[in-house]
Amino acid sequence: SVANRIVTQNKEIAEHQANIQRIENSMESIRPWLSLDIPMSFTGTDKTSMFIGILPGEWNLESLYGVMAECAPEVTGMDIQIISKDKDSTYVTVLCLAAEANMVEEALRSKGFAKPSKLGNKTPAQKKVSYEKQIEQLNKMIDQIKERIEAENSYREDIRLISDYYRIRAEKYD
Repeated sequence: SVANRIVTQNKEIAEHQANIQRIENSMESIRPWLSLDIPMSFTGTDKTSMFIGILPGEWNLESLYGVMAECAPEVTGMDIQIISKDKDSTYVTVLCLAAEANMVEEALRSKGFAKPSKLGNKTPAQKKVSYEKQIEQLNKMIDQIKERIEAENSYREDIRLISDYYRIRAEKYD
């Protein structure tokens, strides 16, 4: 029936809107990483190890190198980059020799280092573009569903009459 189709279409719209919200939340989670030009799943090469993650609090390069020298003095070389930071967290990459990876990781973890939860094979900027395309597609689908609902407008008066009829019958039996 027309009423069932409209109800089903409204449910589809709600599902698409929930998916848009989920995607927007995912976009927000990669926002601090947008300037990172490698995939978040990158772990290094044969001779190097890469740690991509978050440190609690605000850090600068000088303090990071100082902590690493203090916690892992045996490490001979590493490159630390701050991707972004906010009042609660500092988003970093640390590149070191593969042979020294365990010492570097241990030093980082002692300061609260955590890897991001969603790793992927695309750069954060590529993921953002992908998310934007998904949102655009979902919005198009919502518009198409709304058009189908509007096409049912000619049945509006019939639906009201049937609704009133069943409401009166229900009141009659109460």
